[in-house]
Amino acid sequence: MADNSSKEGSHPTEDQKKAMYENLSPEQKQKQTYTEWVKDAYSNQYENWMPWIEDKYLAWFGTDNKASYATK
Repeated sequence: MADNSSKEGSHPTEDQKKAMYENLSPEQKQKQTYTEWVKDAYSNQYENWMPWIEDKYLAWFGTDNKASYATK
């Protein structure tokens, strides 16, 4: 199965997410349900992307960058 999740602009399908979860070790599966695992993956992606989104928002709609905006 080709992994298209690393390509820019593509998102893993629900079936791909389930396949990733099924490939986890039994110990990892015992620690988290599929739903908990997806929530963690979403949170990690949010933390990775949010700084970039904030920078772009300020660049497009503001006159400040994030550092100067935060000090106001």
